[in-house]
Amino acid sequence: MRYIILLVFFSNFVFSQSQSKVSYESYYKNKTDSIYKKLNFQIKKEIETTEERRISLYLEYAKVLKKRNESDSAIYYYIKAEKYFKKNKKRDSLVYIYSSMAEVFRFNDLPKQSKKFIDEAKKNIDINNISIDILAYYYNRRAAIESMYFDKNNALKYSKKVLDLEYKIKNKEIVVYSYNEIAALNEFVFKKHDLKSCLEEYKQAFKLALKYDVIDPQLDIIVNISRVSSQLNQLDTAIDYLLKGEEIANKVGSEYHIYIYNQLLKGFYYQKKQFKKAFDSYDKAMIFERKLIHENLLAKTLEIEKKYNLSIKENELKKKENEIILKNNELENNKKTTLLLSITFLITLLAVFTLVYYYRKINKYNKQLENLSNENEFLLSEANHRINNNLQLIIILISEQLKKMPLNEQVIINNILAKIESIATLHKHLYKSNDVSKIDLEKYFNEIVINLHEVFENNNIETNFLINKVSTTPDNAMYYGLLLTELCINSVKHAFTEDTKVKRIEFECFSNEENSIHFKYFDNGSNSKNQIIKPKLVDKICRNLNINYKIDTENGFLFTFTKNN
Repeated sequence: MRYIILLVFFSNFVFSQSQSKVSYESYYKNKTDSIYKKLNFQIKKEIETTEERRISLYLEYAKVLKKRNESDSAIYYYIKAEKYFKKNKKRDSLVYIYSSMAEVFRFNDLPKQSKKFIDEAKKNIDINNISIDILAYYYNRRAAIESMYFDKNNALKYSKKVLDLEYKIKNKEIVVYSYNEIAALNEFVFKKHDLKSCLEEYKQAFKLALKYDVIDPQLDIIVNISRVSSQLNQLDTAIDYLLKGEEIANKVGSEYHIYIYNQLLKGFYYQKKQFKKAFDSYDKAMIFERKLIHENLLAKTLEIEKKYNLSIKENELKKKENEIILKNNELENNKKTTLLLSITFLITLLAVFTLVYYYRKINKYNKQLENLSNENEFLLSEANHRINNNLQLIIILISEQLKKMPLNEQVIINNILAKIESIATLHKHLYKSNDVSKIDLEKYFNEIVINLHEVFENNNIETNFLINKVSTTPDNAMYYGLLLTELCINSVKHAFTEDTKVKRIEFECFSNEENSIHFKYFDNGSNSKNQIIKPKLVDKICRNLNINYKIDTENGFLFTFTKNN
């Protein structure tokens, strides 16, 4: 049985070594789902009949369930395996079981339970009769738990114990993560005033990850390298590693890492004043964020649909069985008319009850689907609510920092702040709206104008905004809001001279009977008169909206377009 435990423990390692020429794409994208389906089928159908083989299936299944974030199910199968190993006094295997259970609880931020099971693992260690890799796995998980909740010195000690066994360990992922753990402890505790040496430690860990061809550590260590590099003002280094990480994440299909990398790239490009790249990274991050949320909701929906379809098939089988029974009864009772009538009556009655039964059952499943739909709408509303809260927090933090900056440095930050407020306003409308598929532009634009009121007032600008009741999709609404914000900011910054006596901005938005949106923006600033103007960000937003706009500078700055809604 000990060899079965080791086979389960090294399943990822053996795969990568035996098929080193297979692309990362086929390995990472298909591995978890295909293993999950295969193991789920084998366990439920009990294809493997021997007890040892069944226990090895439980361990493989629990490992996959943990990766799929199904922690309760993972613990259930670990407990089933634990009972077998206790009964057969397999202490070596129990160390692996308890360390794995402790990791599941650590992953779910439950320190007491995590400490309890890692201590149970320690009690079962027989130093003279234990697999080197299982011992290293225990040291590695112990270090992670100590670092997260308890004694940082112990965390460093156990990580170094793994390094002492480096050349004996077959699963090199443990070794790489231990190097990473030591670098993290030095960064935040022991060498926090010497970030340069910490950065070199992270780079060394990353080189080892490349050498041993372990993917997950590469993706995680890149985040640490970029963070420390940015703190040392080595933004080019941070960006290079993140781009390299994004390339790996794209190859292996890790959408979560692509999202994280682009969130970081957005900030670093902004610091380097590469605003187009910053906007592109932000746009990509938002796409993957929505995709991750959507996939989570879709998985729940598919699970309910699967149960519903299974029930329909069972009902069809029962109906066929009833039909066979009816035919047999008719054949057996053809000789006697009286019996035939009695049986016909009974069958009719049975059919009525059957129909009533299935009618109620179908109604029950329809209600479940309706509840699921309502739950999905609530989750989407909650997601928009949380996004709005996060954006409001960012606005507060930027505003506080803005107070500490010189006036000449506040202009760019104020521009960014206005755009963030525009997006935050959109998400506020989304989570407050009963219909998240449409946004009322009248309310949305009026709130943007309110946000910009202080800017207009400080610059003595008169405004006249005429907005009719118009509805559009959330994606289009976001771009319209950014467009209006950018045009207003450009007017405040560039349109007017000191000699301009009356500064005026006018805006109209309405729809006609053909359901087309008409957008008209005007300022009377003299700086733009008879000039050829094509604002870059405005042009970018219009291309995203797939619209043809017109700019007329004869009497100031006039921007117009018409778009089918």
